[in-house]
Amino acid sequence: MKFKINNGTIVDIPSRKDDMKLDTEAVLNAVTDKTRLVFVCNPNNPTSTCLSGDELYSFIQKFPKDVIVVVDEAYIDFTDNPEKTTMVSHLKDLPNMIVVRTFSKLYGMAGIRIGYALACPEIIGYMNKAMAARSLNTVGIEGAIAALDDEDFRLLTINSNREERDYLTREFTALGYKVYESQANFIYADFGCSCQDLYFALLPYGVMIRGDFPYARISIGTHIQNETLVNAVKDLREKGEL
Repeated sequence: MKFKINNGTIVDIPSRKDDMKLDTEAVLNAVTDKTRLVFVCNPNNPTSTCLSGDELYSFIQKFPKDVIVVVDEAYIDFTDNPEKTTMVSHLKDLPNMIVVRTFSKLYGMAGIRIGYALACPEIIGYMNKAMAARSLNTVGIEGAIAALDDEDFRLLTINSNREERDYLTREFTALGYKVYESQANFIYADFGCSCQDLYFALLPYGVMIRGDFPYARISIGTHIQNETLVNAVKDLREKGEL
């Protein structure tokens, strides 16, 4: 929103059709001498897909040095191998890159609105100058520190998410639906109908999903919640409504 207010032009690049991953070639082809910033979400939202660390590193290296590349790693902890996927280890040799993270996803602190950015000292200096006064609060800061110290919760969340992600992927794939390879805390699946139609079909079962994407973006819940969703989809199929 602020970018548009300042007369910036946003160019959206669709994901690849076959696997819903970032179309790196299309992004590079869209870069012009007017391009100043490229925003990459890895893992991506809403497709849940992810480029490997090597793929992303090679991709970022191809940008002109005067183009800032922001890598949003909000869902990085949910990947199968965060250490090999993150770009943090490449900050020194990619001075035009910013890595941003949040406490909203893994730590469940979305209401506190706290996160952080990692970049070279020069870029951080510019960001500090532009940062709004009182952008952080004491509760958020203390909560973030406590969250970083809670390794048991982090591992519990990651392991539970992986088990339930595999469960939903396995169940919906067995029913014949296309589920894209997820590396996040949600799945992205094609149920053969519009996402909005699926949204309204699931409501009577006490299930609510996002209804504003081309395919269904479904957050991964507890096992009981996920079973409720799977059973609802099976019931809709039996009724011929899906």
